[in-house]
Amino acid sequence: RMTDFEMLMKKDGWSLQHESKKSDFKVFFLAVEGSAIMMCKGQCTVPAPLNDILKFIAAPEHLLQSMQIVDVMFKEGRVVQVTDPKHLVVLGRFKMPPTITHREVVYESICTKVDAKTGVVLGNSVEHPECPIELDSLMMSHVRCNLMTSGYHLVENADGNSCFATYCVHIDPKGWLPTMIVNLTAKDQANNIKRMRDHFAAK
Repeated sequence: RMTDFEMLMKKDGWSLQHESKKSDFKVFFLAVEGSAIMMCKGQCTVPAPLNDILKFIAAPEHLLQSMQIVDVMFKEGRVVQVTDPKHLVVLGRFKMPPTITHREVVYESICTKVDAKTGVVLGNSVEHPECPIELDSLMMSHVRCNLMTSGYHLVENADGNSCFATYCVHIDPKGWLPTMIVNLTAKDQANNIKRMRDHFAAK
């Protein structure tokens, strides 16, 4: 999975959607065969060492607070299971605009270092007995999303105090939601990497 994710980051076909005039922050879209939902990618330099960023986005004791910082849609969540130091199962719930049912996702998070200077954190939807799907459409408070691809790719720079960071996500929110709205939301998800940068820059 790590190799596939690294190949995805370098795949041909990513189209530039936004480029900051003040920094190296960029947003890209990638069309996925068989899906009307675009995959999005955000990237920029984050002013923090690799290990600090990995703890921020993947350690069980920091994860939920980190999600509140980087994702403006995040509402609440919990770490469902800690399989081992590298594998977690997480329930995350996300707020939607008025009249649209809120979303949730249950996913496995895998965090590892590829080498001394490279770290990867991956997330994909899973089923878990502690998080059954609400089946009553009249009573459900959240629609269960399908997180097809999500991950951070982090490469520590030569200074040892910053990383070139990439965040990629491809998610099907399920339920009723116009594709145009889904893709607009996806574009903002790419800003998660910029919000993480701003968090570390403010320290």
